Amino acid sequence: MIAYEGKDPYVFVSYSHSDSDKVIPIIKQLKQRMCRVWYDEGLTPGESWNDSIADHLKGCEAFMIFISENSVRSKYVFTEINYAISKEKSILPILLDKVDMPSGIEMMLSAIQMLDVSDAEGPEAAVGSIAANLPTTVFSLTGTPFLEDLGHSFYLISRDVERADTNRINACSIIARAKDGEEHEIFSLKRLGAFETSYKISSVDVMRDYFYSGKIRGSYQINLKGIYNLEYPLYGPDVDVLLICILRIPRHGVPTMKLVDYQYVDAVSSSTKEDEEDLDVVGEKGWSTQIKKYLEEKLYN
Repeated sequence: MIAYEGKDPYVFVSYSHSDSDKVIPIIKQLKQRMCRVWYDEGLTPGESWNDSIADHLKGCEAFMIFISENSVRSKYVFTEINYAISKEKSILPILLDKVDMPSGIEMMLSAIQMLDVSDAEGPEAAVGSIAANLPTTVFSLTGTPFLEDLGHSFYLISRDVERADTNRINACSIIARAKDGEEHEIFSLKRLGAFETSYKISSVDVMRDYFYSGKIRGSYQINLKGIYNLEYPLYGPDVDVLLICILRIPRHGVPTMKLVDYQYVDAVSSSTKEDEEDLDVVGEKGWSTQIKKYLEEKLYN
């Protein structure tokens, strides 16, 4: 499980590692709800612990502290609480255990409403009340879905990812959320190596038939615009691609979405090299072959 590393609002989690068996399952449940979470399991070898903690705490939207017999005795947790207060962060204390808090921590948190999940039966029971008390900005599924039909809402979710994680985390997902809150990732597009990649909904159209006057229920053509910009100092064309997909919403079961075609719609040369100036070869040579190879694989698999 990877800690969030991006530019969007996220929640910083402070806890004692002795409570990992309780805290990590809650973090997993929050991530399944599309909550952006950073916690110190995300540190990399050779990284300064103090600097990384401070930088991520300064950048967070909310500070969540798990209170337990272990954490109230941790000097690191005490320091993180004090630092979060000094930076005027939104603080959510969560009581994992019935515990007598030291006077110092009790004084720092005295004016803040504490959330008690000590009696919750498992992480699934605890995460609902935790999520309800976090700012909506730390969740990806905020705002208006691009489509609602047959009891499902559909969202385009973008994620910032490190290049090393390209094969593990998607740069873009389509999420289907049912009325009961159950969510499924039904389509995904990953970041492509040297490209800064972004996607947005271009159009949503009901499928129709010339011999039938009504709409075909639960069937849509979803067009996505993929924007591929090479990272500096690499050179080559920046490319926009129209991704044509079919969404099917069954009366029962999970919706499906598949790429059925793609077309290059724009390309702007960022190179002075002669072999990159001819934009007719977009998708046929140079860096753009990465885009073509990936989309061809997505199209036929």
